[in-house]
Amino acid sequence: MEQEERKNKRKSIAEWIAVFLCIAAAPVPCITVMSATIELAKQWNCIMLWPAILCLIIGAICFMITCKFLSWLIYLIIK
Repeated sequence: MEQEERKNKRKSIAEWIAVFLCIAAAPVPCITVMSATIELAKQWNCIMLWPAILCLIIGAICFMITCKFLSWLIYLIIK
């Protein structure tokens, strides 16, 4: 029972560290997404809403995948 609690605590710590690291590194992808949104709006001849939504969805999926992978990696390190 105690071992399971320690495992859950380590997993929780790894997840929080991963989220913090992903958010700390967020300005670089955000700037890239903003410039991609502007370019897509120019090429598609449309308002900024559709490219922004597309970039937001892609960014959210990439954030979740990166955060999960980083959490797993950190958990292996502190295990």
